[in-house]
Amino acid sequence: MAGFDEVYQSVLTPLSFIQRSAEVYPDKTAIVYGEQQFTYREFGERVNRLVF
Repeated sequence: MAGFDEVYQSVLTPLSFIQRSAEVYPDKTAIVYGEQQFTYREFGERVNRLVF
């Protein structure tokens, strides 16, 4: 059975998921909001501006 630390390290936070997705799928659509669409790269850049 995996210990808490092993399980916790395998779970991505929402921020980690967005950052990782931006690395792996930079040009794929991540968000569609009305008429606006954002790729993972664009979404990651916007999130990073808010967080950091």
